[in-house]
Amino acid sequence: MTTNNTLAERGGAAVAHDWLTAPATGLEEAIARFKADLPGWWFTVGECQVSCDASCAPTRDSEHIGLADSGGEWDSGFHADLPQPSTLAKALDDVRAQALQAIRELPKRGGTGEEVHPLAAMVALDEEIEAEHPGWMTGEEG
Repeated sequence: MTTNNTLAERGGAAVAHDWLTAPATGLEEAIARFKADLPGWWFTVGECQVSCDASCAPTRDSEHIGLADSGGEWDSGFHADLPQPSTLAKALDDVRAQALQAIRELPKRGGTGEEVHPLAAMVALDEEIEAEHPGWMTGEEG
């Protein structure tokens, strides 16, 4: 008779126990953060004895769907593969952070992946600040 060694028999009892029985602590909150920050994006989470995983990308209901044509992570998605011990919430927060960082970097690259001249980037930033704080550029803010 052939038997498969369990993870516990191979010396991984603590990891096996944690992933098998630990509650999905913080997952609902992580989902709420994800949906608030990235409305219209899909996500998945998964867990096994080796890792906690998550993926995400924009859908056609997201303002970012046009970026999928540029390829890369905008098309294939953002991914996390966190070794155990970890949580599904940490994995989802990781991909959310990756996506938000990529969104923050869009103005630096003109949203196309191509470098923008530094002067053009400064003008765009000034215009953004002026929109939020009318009169800032002329000193007439009030």
